[in-house]
Amino acid sequence: MPAWGAQGDPLPTDPPRAPEPPPRKAMPRGAAGRRSARELRLYEDARFKHSNQDPAMRNDALPIIGDAAPYYLGRSLLALYFFVPGLSKVANFAGTAEYMTLHGVPFVVPLLVLTIVIQIGAAVLLAIGFQTRWIALLFAALTLAINLFMHDFWSSYEGTDAGHELQNFIKNLAIMAGLLVLAGHPGPEKHEDT
Repeated sequence: MPAWGAQGDPLPTDPPRAPEPPPRKAMPRGAAGRRSARELRLYEDARFKHSNQDPAMRNDALPIIGDAAPYYLGRSLLALYFFVPGLSKVANFAGTAEYMTLHGVPFVVPLLVLTIVIQIGAAVLLAIGFQTRWIALLFAALTLAINLFMHDFWSSYEGTDAGHELQNFIKNLAIMAGLLVLAGHPGPEKHEDT
């Protein structure tokens, strides 16, 4: 008579084992070659059905507002961050040009016009999601240029506060980081193969 535990028999003190999850298969794609949100949800639910965790409550799910809502809200807020200053530059063109001259920016009028066009036009494109990656990279480059020329806390100018410029400089680095994350994230409507 074999002893307990011989030939793979479970010992009486071993807890019962959970069933093994099925092997991962490549998820089929829809007719257009893209995965719809419904297809992704069904695929993820199937992957998690063998776990003890409810798929609707896993860490990466936002059951109340949806998985895509933070992405769209963040993208819209970044667009607003550039749209409003673009409009204010139109309303205060002379004052902005004077401020740029004070900071030693070359070609003030052409660069100011270009900045206004980029801030207003590209902000609208970013808000609607057109060429999000390239628009985000364009705004990241613009933010870096604005940081280096306009928020140069290492220089002292009459009527400016170095502490305030340092705060703006660091804030713009954070905005630039968000834009780089946006440029590197395909968004909920574009899913990469894994």
